[in-house]
Amino acid sequence: MPYKRYGEIFKKLREQKNFSLSHFSEIGISKASLSRFELGQTMISFERLDSALQEMNVTLAEYEHFINNFSMDYKEEFLEDIILADIADDVDKLHKLYL
Repeated sequence: MPYKRYGEIFKKLREQKNFSLSHFSEIGISKASLSRFELGQTMISFERLDSALQEMNVTLAEYEHFINNFSMDYKEEFLEDIILADIADDVDKLHKLYL
């Protein structure tokens, strides 16, 4: 299932922060639903995922970073290249990035 990684990462974060499955019932996510999500059997809504992450003090950006194996997406890499070229005053590099 394509969403399996989302649940696996969520479970790792939940366990690292010592939250039980039943803790999230307080914000409307049943223990059974969360268990199925962590096992990759189902996906939960964005709103519920966001609420659960907030409950654990994890930002969406941090969660995305974990999902992507700590690598930047192409937009982040492109912006990083622009910043580094600008700092180095590398006009040729900036021109290539522009093209």
